[in-house]
Amino acid sequence: MMETILGGMYPRSDMDRAKYSTWVTEARDTMYLGSHHNLTFGAEYRKLKYEGTRLAGSPVGLDKDMAGHEVNSYAGYIEDLWQVNDKLLLVPSVRYEHNSQFGSQTTPKIGLTYNLNSNWRFKSNYGRGYKAPSISELYMEMYRAMGSTTVDIYGNPDLDPEKSTSYDFSLEYDKGRNFGKLTYFNNRVSNLIEADRLYGTTYTYVNVAKAHIDGIEAELGHRFGDRWTVKLTHNYLDAVNGRTDERLNYRAKNTTTVQLLYDDHKENGFSAVLWDQFSSDYRFDGQDYTYNTLNFSFRKKLGSGFSLYGGVDDIFNKKVDDIYIDGRMWRIGAEWKW
Repeated sequence: MMETILGGMYPRSDMDRAKYSTWVTEARDTMYLGSHHNLTFGAEYRKLKYEGTRLAGSPVGLDKDMAGHEVNSYAGYIEDLWQVNDKLLLVPSVRYEHNSQFGSQTTPKIGLTYNLNSNWRFKSNYGRGYKAPSISELYMEMYRAMGSTTVDIYGNPDLDPEKSTSYDFSLEYDKGRNFGKLTYFNNRVSNLIEADRLYGTTYTYVNVAKAHIDGIEAELGHRFGDRWTVKLTHNYLDAVNGRTDERLNYRAKNTTTVQLLYDDHKENGFSAVLWDQFSSDYRFDGQDYTYNTLNFSFRKKLGSGFSLYGGVDDIFNKKVDDIYIDGRMWRIGAEWKW
């Protein structure tokens, strides 16, 4: 009797299945024009296909249907590494992209690096950005058990692509075993794609007409030798709706990370990262949350483009139900590049 009552209140079991495929054909070449210009140009064709239970609208359970969608795009680009003099490097570029669902867009960018001396560098970038909605953002129809709750997420086929204008300024330091960086960044985004709550635990994707996202990133690091590095980073983020001046969801105002990195730098080598991340004032549905997680990841190269990877997120099983931090998660996988 109790099992029947609880089974009606909470999802007994659930599953997901997904298959992603990305096919990319790319051709590129570099021409050296005199002693100051390295001109790189190329083109690519990309085909993305996603099949999965999260696109099929099946109810929670172990017998879900599969559905799929695909998007094709092609692009051309040109970039010039212009060594103006011994201290100044300019990198102008332009990219043209055509998406099978959203048409064509051209995005120019320019970057600058100025070596103040052998240890200090000043960097700056300015550019336009473009991001078409993903297959999930367009077509998702997911009913997913998360703990004692069922979360429903619907895609929105009427979404518009994101367009942005951004710039940043950085001051970098690197001497001996120590390094650091301080960056200010500023982004102005139109049609930012965000998940929006309809009611309860039901969400859909919407465009935010105008968004202002700016902040400061700081980094300090020390190399103990050829293999071990420790790094401290802090990110302050001010992300608001450009029309209402309200904070945007799914972003922490302050994020501090301490990382311990290992890399043996061998052809068939091993690398790993242990990091602790502290997030404060994470905004979700009008509320701010503060939490901390300890995480670990590794990668082992096995030759011929093959590698194994894995890790543990949230080692100490921290749970914050309101923002769907569900505790410890293990992962392991393989990658083959050819």
